[in-house]
Amino acid sequence: MFLLCWLYCFFAGYLLALYWGATGFFKEQRVFNFLGICFSLFGLGIYGAGYAINAGSGKETPGQFDHNISKIETNQQAALNELLQQTNTNAADVKFIAYWGMNKNPDSFVVCVQKGNIIALQVKDKMITDVKTVSKFVHLNWLVLENCNLKSIAGLNLPFLERLAVNHNQLTSLTGFENEPKVSWLNFQDNPITDSSALKNHPNKELYIIN
Repeated sequence: MFLLCWLYCFFAGYLLALYWGATGFFKEQRVFNFLGICFSLFGLGIYGAGYAINAGSGKETPGQFDHNISKIETNQQAALNELLQQTNTNAADVKFIAYWGMNKNPDSFVVCVQKGNIIALQVKDKMITDVKTVSKFVHLNWLVLENCNLKSIAGLNLPFLERLAVNHNQLTSLTGFENEPKVSWLNFQDNPITDSSALKNHPNKELYIIN
């Protein structure tokens, strides 16, 4: 809040400097007034650029993400339909989001599609009987399978996966996790884990873990 007040003060100062420079330009000390105008315009330009960047943050650019099942590559469409049947979910209930919308998203079936590929997937509070179906989304970068009654993730094989959440399931082992070499963030909270040896075999030794 203190910093924001200072920013407003500086902005007001630039406006005043521009006003004084413009009104005094045709009077005395034209060189100094001209320099003041240039300085004021430069400062206001920085503020304008910062405002434009801030206004655009968190918003997708046109064409950055797809929001229609028909835009998904054919093989992944088939895999998505298979997963919808397995979880007893209607296609109309699928939520299409931008990638950063995955963070703490409350919806039960969420996908993010980019250039025809599903790069993020969230399934919550729905039963998944076979995670091998999920492995068909080979371009997945972010995967959330929360409260899906999972007994095993041994069938997962996602070479580009970086974030994985399998919290609130029935996992007793993390066998198969070692097959996800790029994962840097893992959440396996609220699982009856008795064997976590897969963590020791994971190639990323700086893995961030929530358990």
